[in-house]
Formats: sequence, C-alpha cells, structure tokens
Amino acid sequence: MNRAVGLQGGKTFASGVGRVSRALVTARDDTGGWQMMSVDAAAQQPAIDRSVWKPMGMRCTGSFKADFGQCIVRPPDLVGMAGDCYREPAFSAGAVRFAAVQQGGIEAVFDATREFLRRLKRTDERAKYAAALARARERCASLPQVDVQCM
Repeated sequence: MNRAVGLQGGKTFASGVGRVSRALVTARDDTGGWQMMSVDAAAQQPAIDRSVWKPMGMRCTGSFKADFGQCIVRPPDLVGMAGDCYREPAFSAGAVRFAAVQQGGIEAVFDATREFLRRLKRTDERAKYAAALARARERCASLPQVDVQCM
C-alpha cells in the first residue's frame, strides 16, 4: 500500500477499544492478502457497540464490537508486510491463548482464596477446596479440543 486508504468493516471482539490510543487491526489488502496495521484510534475513534458482549469479570478489558469503517490508514501505519500476521510464530491460536489466560485467572482466584482462608485460619476444609479445584480442572479438560490450523 503506497497511499492512504479507508477501512471497511469491523471486529466483533476488539480488545481495549475505546481505551487504547492505537488499535492493532488486520484487513484484506488490494491483492486479497491480509495486512496488519496500527490504527490511530485516538485521532479517529471507531464506532463502538458495547451491547454485543457483556462478560462477567472482564468489563475492564474494554472488549466490544468496533466498526473501523470511518478510519483512514496510511503507509506508516502498516505493521510488517502483507501476510506476516499469519506466519509462525505469530498471531494464530488466539483462542488457545485466550483460554490459557482464563485458566491462569481461575487458578489465581483459587490461590488468592486459599491464602485468604489461610489468614482466617479456615484451612481445616482443605479436602473440600481441593475437590473443587479438581472438578474445575476436570470440566476444563472435558471442553472440546481446538484444532489449530496454521495459515
């Protein structure tokens, strides 16, 4: 791309939209390939739809549906070359990383709860809490496996 172009379309789960000054976006280029770019979201705010996704405990991430149709991208905004965003190691397996973050969050909450109970001297019910963690891990293990395809 050697000229300024207007974007068309949006992203269903745009993390940090409305809070970040630059949004990392992928879009099809003139050749049909994918190009990553850094959109100046502070200067040209995308239209945000906050009604689409209301996850409990993740409101602070500012992840909503965003329409970038009014945004202009210039050559200096490009990140790498067309197609770079699909080369490994790169941005594939996003759902797997998201699930890993959730698991880490769950374990952090469990650890904090255990420490809180330890300070209250209420660790006599240790077997009950261990069983709860085991059930949570079992439920996570029974989720459908994700087949990650590298493009």
